[in-house]
Amino acid sequence: CPSDLRTAIEDGIEIRAFNAAFEILCFEWLHTHCGWPMPRYEQFRCTAATAAAMSLPRDLATLGEALNLPVQKDKEGWRLIRLFSIPRRPRKGEPPGVYFNEAADHPEDWEKFRAYCDLDVETEAAADKRIVPLSDYEQRVWQLSETINRRGIRIDRQSARAALRMADKAKVLLDRQMRDVTNGAVSKCSEVARLTAWIADQGVELASANKTDISDLLADCDDLPEAVETALKLRQEAAKTSVSKLQAMLNRASDDSRVRGTFMYHGAGPGRWTSMGVNFANMPRPRRE
Repeated sequence: CPSDLRTAIEDGIEIRAFNAAFEILCFEWLHTHCGWPMPRYEQFRCTAATAAAMSLPRDLATLGEALNLPVQKDKEGWRLIRLFSIPRRPRKGEPPGVYFNEAADHPEDWEKFRAYCDLDVETEAAADKRIVPLSDYEQRVWQLSETINRRGIRIDRQSARAALRMADKAKVLLDRQMRDVTNGAVSKCSEVARLTAWIADQGVELASANKTDISDLLADCDDLPEAVETALKLRQEAAKTSVSKLQAMLNRASDDSRVRGTFMYHGAGPGRWTSMGVNFANMPRPRRE
C-alpha cells in the first residue's frame, strides 16, 4: 500500500466512490491478502447513492451526460472490461481452468484500459462536486443499508433444496392432471397458449392465462364447464409452485448460508429500497390449507 494512502486511511480520510460497495470489497480483499489497512466503513461515501437521492441516474455514463460534466465516462470501457476482466475460454491445448487475456497480448488495449480507469475516477470526482451530499441522517441510513448487505440474510439451504424437490414432484402431478382434463390438448400447466386455445374451444373466452384474468373468470362466471374450471385451478396451483426465488437464494448464498448485497438504497425515485438478486421485500404470505 502506498505510504501516503496508508497514512490517509489511518487518519480517517473520507473515501468517495461511485458504487462504494465495490471499493469496500476491494479494500477488504487487499486487507486480508496484502496487508493493506482497512478503512472504517464510516469513512466511505457513495456518489451513486447520493445521485440516486437526487433522482439522478445511478449509471455513471448517464449521470455524466445529465450533469453535462466537462469529463465524461469512456463508453468503450465495456469492450475493455470484457477483454480483460471477464474470463476467456481455454485455448486449444490448455487444461480446464480460469484464464484471462494478458496485457502483453493486447498492449494497445491495455493502455486504453488504464486510461479508461483514470477517466472513470476523474468523472466520479467531477460528479461528486456537482451533486448535493447526503444529509447526516441519510448517510447513516445508507451505511445501515450496507451493514445489512454485508451481514446478509441467512437461509436454510437444506430446506430450500428439499422444497425444490417437492415442487418438481408437484409439477409432474399437476401436469399429468392437466393432460387428463384436457384429453392431451395441453401437456403442461405452463403451456399458456395451448391452454388459452383449448379453453376457447370449450366456448369460454379468456383474455389471457395470467393470474388476474384466471381469478376474475373463476370468481365471476358460475356456469363454467367442469373441465375448464378444473384446468384453470390446475394452472393456478402450478403457478404457486414457482420456486425461482428459492433457486435465486441458493445461487447467491455464501458458504455460511447468507445471501448478501440484496438491498439497493434509494433504488426507486420516491426513496424506497429495491432488491438485487433476491427480492426479500416481497415474500409470499403463508396460506392455510
